[in-house]
Parts: sequence; C-alpha cells; structure tokens
Amino acid sequence: MKNVLEQYSKDGLAFQRYGRVKQDGLGDDILSGNSLTIVGLYQAIYGINPLYNRFYLDPHITPELAGTVLNYNFRGSKLVITLDSNSYSVADKSFKVTANKAFGFNATKNRLSYFNDNNADVSLQATSTGQVSIDIKNWGQDKIEWQQHTVRPVVYVLYQLTPNSNYRLILNGVKGRNIKSNPNGEITINTDPASGNKMITLTKL
Repeated sequence: MKNVLEQYSKDGLAFQRYGRVKQDGLGDDILSGNSLTIVGLYQAIYGINPLYNRFYLDPHITPELAGTVLNYNFRGSKLVITLDSNSYSVADKSFKVTANKAFGFNATKNRLSYFNDNNADVSLQATSTGQVSIDIKNWGQDKIEWQQHTVRPVVYVLYQLTPNSNYRLILNGVKGRNIKSNPNGEITINTDPASGNKMITLTKL
C-alpha cells in the first residue's frame, strides 16, 4: 500500500505503462494503470463509498494511516473525511457526524441524515439553521446515544424504532420525560439553544 501511494505521488491518477527497470510511468497510453489501484485503496482501505442516497464510510485503516484527512466532492458538496483509530467523521460546511463504526451521511441545506452502519434507510435526521455536530456513542435496539454540539435549535427525528413503544429521554444523565414512538416507529425530539453541548440518550422502557 505504501509503495502504491509513493508511485501515485509520482504518476498521478492516470493510466500509464511502466518501465521494467525503474517501474516509472512512461506515458498516457492505456496499457496498464495505477488508477484502479488507487480507487481500490479509497474503497477498501479508506472506506469511501458514494451511494445513491448517501455517502457511506466504512474504513479499514492501518495504524500508520490514523489521522488521515481527505477532501471529497459528493454531489456538489465538499466533504472533509477524518479517519482516526476507532473514530471516523464526515463533515460539510453545516453538519458533522462522528462515529466509531461504519455509517452513512447525507446533508442538504438545513438537514442532516444519518444512516446507522450499512443500513440503506435513514436512522436519524437533524434539522437546524445553524452548524450541528453529532458524535454517535451508541445505536442499538434498546439504547441510542449521541453527543450534540450546536448553538442553535435542532429538531431530531429518529426512525426504525419499535412502533407504539415507550422510550425515556435523558439529557446529560438526567432523566427526562417519556416519549412514545408513533405507529411508524418514529420519535421527534426538539432541542433549544440552551441545550448546547449535551449528551442525548434514548432508552427503551
């Protein structure tokens, strides 16, 4: 992998033939190429997978690649991808998601969509007119938890919950009100500016 990156830095992302002695690029003719190797690196190692409804991140980085920061254009948006040991993030100019496992990301003007793991259906949507950063701590069947960083009101909608079931909302470890999911397994949570940086937990009763 290290050799591939070194060769890529010399030849760029182009199809070329290589000299047998030095293995240096000898032209632009399409005989053999390093581009497919780099694409494989981005997908298999960096875990970059642009899909029809989301940007899917599933990294498998080595220790020497920890701290890697990549810029990626996705449907007209400039994304910043940060890959660290057991911590991965995707951000645009308004929203940022951080998690310790694979996830999907999609953002429009005022709305963020988070897809847990490799699920093709949205798990959480956050709507806000300000910048919002969420750090996913847990996303299980009976407990969902994320850290919120923002100074603006945010409306969260959680999907794929157990329909018509009771959940308890906890903010910074303080037990709050109980919320019942609707027949579609959805719950809406509103946070005001005073919420600021808070740990939001939803547990199934």
